[in-house]
Amino acid sequence: MQHDQQIFDLILEEQDRQIHGIELIASENFVSDQVMEATGKVCIRLNVYST
Repeated sequence: MQHDQQIFDLILEEQDRQIHGIELIASENFVSDQVMEATGKVCIRLNVYST
């Protein structure tokens, strides 16, 4: 079936992308002054890169 082959090919392409590709995700967490005040964490570094 033609559709089965197309789906199979798409799955293989996705597998290859996940194995050989790289995904860059923005990971800086900047919170507002209101959030820092509400959580009482003004002296703790909240605005840092996530790990």
